[in-house]
Amino acid sequence: MDVSKQYSETLFDSVLMISKLLGFSRSVAIVFSTIYSHDVPLSVDDLVCESGLSKSAVSLALRELTHLNAIQEKSIRGERSRHYVGMPDLSSVVIALVMARLHLPMTELRASLDRLPNVTERSQQMWTLLSTLENIDSLLANSRAESQTQESIS
Repeated sequence: MDVSKQYSETLFDSVLMISKLLGFSRSVAIVFSTIYSHDVPLSVDDLVCESGLSKSAVSLALRELTHLNAIQEKSIRGERSRHYVGMPDLSSVVIALVMARLHLPMTELRASLDRLPNVTERSQQMWTLLSTLENIDSLLANSRAESQTQESIS
């Protein structure tokens, strides 16, 4: 096996593991991993061929990943079909997805902590955890806004 193929497979497997940690369905995880393991934009047909999934499964996965801002559509001059690429910074995407999954539980945690009648050491630890998660979420939102501003400038 050539080095390029081995690299691509290792990268695919790594992103697939991350996808599973994020709680993606099987088809979303496969499409996400396929896109991020390629350096070129991929069409729906490319993704069907590479992934072994049906065209409808790929289309649904693309819709979900686009909605999550995990991938973006890319126009290819002279081609009518849509192509997809990963966002420039995979780590920012993964962190944003983790924080999005934590948003509702953080809201529920805040509501639960607000109902606690007395303050114990454990409840203080929970408030500290919630505060830390909210700070991370805020920093990520600011970072994403700055990145989008820089992308629109260039």
